[in-house]
Parts: sequence; structure tokens; C-alpha cells
Amino acid sequence: MRIDEIVSVNESYYEDLLSVVQDTLSRVMAKGVTEVQTPVFQKILLKQGYNVSIPELIQAIDQSGFASSVDANTIRPKNQLPDDLATDADTAEQDMVDFGQQANSNAMSNVKQDNF
Repeated sequence: MRIDEIVSVNESYYEDLLSVVQDTLSRVMAKGVTEVQTPVFQKILLKQGYNVSIPELIQAIDQSGFASSVDANTIRPKNQLPDDLATDADTAEQDMVDFGQQANSNAMSNVKQDNF
């Protein structure tokens, strides 16, 4: 096996691990859990086929961006939206487009143009 093949396999494994970590942390956040014991999280990953050490796990969780803090004992998931996402209902309503109304207006405009 060539070195570039080994590197490719390792990168693929790490990307898959990162995806599983993000998915698992998303489910934890959806349940409203505010804290997970790191060894417990490690066992969850082991059941999914990922036998990682605590330092590897900490690195993957840290790089996932889905935890506010992580150490050898505790993982604290991010249970909030990032600051760059709008959460204000007024802002969301302003950004919404009524496609039905827009289509109706366009259709009526076309009908009026065809009749004249």
C-alpha cells in the first residue's frame, strides 16, 4: 500500500468519525441534554464501530463545532443557534416571500396584457 493510499484511508475514517460525532451530538441536543460524560459518549461511538481514545474523541468533538466545551470527563453540547442565524420572528417574517401571491399577481398581469 502506498503512503498516499494510507493517508486517504485515514482521512476518510476521520471524516466519517467527525460525521458520526456531529450526528450523535445533534441527537443529544435535540433531547435537551446539557451534559454528557465523555466515557459514555466514547461507548456510544464504540457501539457504532468507532474505537477511539479519549484524546482522539476530544479532538473530533472539538473540531465538530457541536460542543461548547469538552474535556476528559464532560461534554457540553451547544444547545443554541449560532449568532449569525436570525432567530427573531419579525426578521423571519420580513424575509419570507409569498410565492402564491407572487404567482397570482404575475398570472393576472399576463392575462391583462393578453386581453389588450
